[in-house]
Amino acid sequence: MRFFFDRHIAWLIVETLRDQNGVDAVERKHGIGPKDEDWLATAGQNGWIVITLDHQILSRKLQKRALHDHQVTAFFGAKELNGKQSHTRLEWFQQHWAKIEQRAAKARPGDIFMVSFKGKITRWKDKGDE
Repeated sequence: MRFFFDRHIAWLIVETLRDQNGVDAVERKHGIGPKDEDWLATAGQNGWIVITLDHQILSRKLQKRALHDHQVTAFFGAKELNGKQSHTRLEWFQQHWAKIEQRAAKARPGDIFMVSFKGKITRWKDKGDE
């Protein structure tokens, strides 16, 4: 499994997960467009699992379409992490990474998950899909 961590997650966190857990993470700088819909499309086309803290992706039309059209599997970290210092975010990822990785291994293309501050993982369902 390859993971794509968006720019909302410090690269130090990604490097730490690589070192401690052997996480296979895509380098963000290699020809991946800066717009969310661009890198979401690239992630979906390559089967990368997206890890993000940017919950606004789920409320923006172009980004939601990119998630859907490219069957992106994504995990949205706890909203409470926004505005927290890097060491708090790092501790959160270290504490919950094993669960995220286990769930990612069972995920189907297009599955979207929310990970709570306490580490509970739930499948997200777009209210517009009901």
